[in-house]
Amino acid sequence: MSRSRRFFGTLLMTLAVIATACVAGVVFNNPPAIAAATDASTDTAAMITGDPYLGNPDAETVLVAAEQERIDFVKSIGTSVEWQVERVEGPFRVPTTPAATLVLTAREAPYTRADLQRLAPDTFVAQADGSFLLSENVLALSGATLDLTSTAPPPIKLLSTPSTFVSIVTVGSAVTITGTAEQVAEFTSFDPASGAADTSTADGRAYIRAIGGTVNISHASFSDLGFWAGDTGGLSLTGANDAVAVPIAPGALEVGGAPTISEAEVTELTADEQPAPSMIGGKIYNVTLTRNAFGLFISSASGVTISQSSVTDNLIDGLVLHRDVADTAITAVQANGNARDGIVVEQSSSGITMSAVTASENGRNGIGIDGRPLVTGPSANGTAVTEYGDVHVSESTVSDNGRYGVQVMGGSAISVTDSDVTGNLVGVALNRGSTEVQITGNTFTAQQRQSISVGGGVSASVIDSNRFESVDTGVRIDGAAALVEDNVFADIGNHAVTLVGDATGVRVTGNTISGDGSTPFYDNATGGFFAGNDVDGWAKPVTPTSVAQTVAQPLTLLWIGLGAILLITAIAGSRRRATGDLYLERRPLTEISRGIVSVDDLRGPRS
Repeated sequence: MSRSRRFFGTLLMTLAVIATACVAGVVFNNPPAIAAATDASTDTAAMITGDPYLGNPDAETVLVAAEQERIDFVKSIGTSVEWQVERVEGPFRVPTTPAATLVLTAREAPYTRADLQRLAPDTFVAQADGSFLLSENVLALSGATLDLTSTAPPPIKLLSTPSTFVSIVTVGSAVTITGTAEQVAEFTSFDPASGAADTSTADGRAYIRAIGGTVNISHASFSDLGFWAGDTGGLSLTGANDAVAVPIAPGALEVGGAPTISEAEVTELTADEQPAPSMIGGKIYNVTLTRNAFGLFISSASGVTISQSSVTDNLIDGLVLHRDVADTAITAVQANGNARDGIVVEQSSSGITMSAVTASENGRNGIGIDGRPLVTGPSANGTAVTEYGDVHVSESTVSDNGRYGVQVMGGSAISVTDSDVTGNLVGVALNRGSTEVQITGNTFTAQQRQSISVGGGVSASVIDSNRFESVDTGVRIDGAAALVEDNVFADIGNHAVTLVGDATGVRVTGNTISGDGSTPFYDNATGGFFAGNDVDGWAKPVTPTSVAQTVAQPLTLLWIGLGAILLITAIAGSRRRATGDLYLERRPLTEISRGIVSVDDLRGPRS
């Protein structure tokens, strides 16, 4: 090879090394870009909706409407039957279809199991296994009390077949169902053809519902009941808000012309047609609700207490606090294995406390809290644009749910404190403009993505005195504002705190951080503030990627390349020498030249 070819080959190799160094520096020496891609938000989490409902939406919707029509029809008859049908005094039966309805009218003494046997000898019948099979509907009107208390209560099975299902419904009544710790009061659906509970909702299913009044249920179980809607979902406690309150001027005077109806006359005229509205209230203690459509559904309620109970393996949600639920306490309740959410606090409910609850292995969220207004502007019925909240979760366990441990959408004055949150996709997710949310004193362990995700315009919220362990990202804040103070982050795989978008109002101070991720903080936002955080425990791990990042510095690669060129040149030179005489350097000069040559010989002949 000629000298010129060797020179240009060496030059090209040097240029190639320099170019490789520059490219490697760009690719490997930019860990924030890698971190941003890894630290993706929870967008795909929205696709996790829990286990599918296996019923028949079209058929079940029709059945729900038919049930409400039946109840309204029987109620309307009940207000006038005693003074329009002479032979009726007390309870009566309406031949509704597909099953008749036994109507319990107002009286001072409660209706008991024995009364049901007397009033319905052919439709409330003892079975060979000691249970009772109810094969017609029961509806208790306002002023009636249904008391199914017993020290040794036989199970009550409600007929539920492909063609017929029955229900127990009370309207403005008092309901008491009490068993004992040794023998609970059992209620379940039953299909005589299969000899077992009805497990299909597609053709409707037996259910129990209290509308208004009060309930007192303890040491009882409700299983394989309900279908499609909350009102028919299994065990449902719903308020009676169908009355119309019209303001009447007291002491109105006759002014001539058309007569004026007095306040007393208005009251008398509307007494039967417009029963007083009522919120439902009462107590649920030591009750199990299993494999219902909704485990326990509550709406338009106040002062309900639920304790020492479980809602498990239900087909939709476990415990649902629907519209207008207030001043409700939930204590030591287990909400596990439900198809969608364990415990739900929906819009327009507030004043809810949960303590020592367990919400685990649910298909979607452990606990869902929605404090958003029902409407955000003018509406057909003029609903107020009120935001809700005042919901508090404390000393609870939320683990291994399919999506979020706790989800908070909108609302204010909401807190999650002194709880263990483990193994969810995201531990706590705040979004939809929540304000004044307090997340304090909790332990977050092994979430799949982030321990806490804050986004969607959340403001004035505080995340303090928590411990975050074994997670990719501790706290992620995207376009929201929160204080992240005095927390402990341990074994963090990527970032302790990530800020994205507009972080005005975010302060990250006084936290103690250890881990081996790319960086303790990832700040790709505007307005965030970091100060006084202890990152002495942070160490990047020795991995192939970290080694590549360390080695792949442009100057380092350049020196390595130049060294490689020198080594290759040295090797090439040694190979060329190896092809000649091995003893060339030791031979006398006279053997490899003409010997002594005179100066004249070198000068050549003279002219």
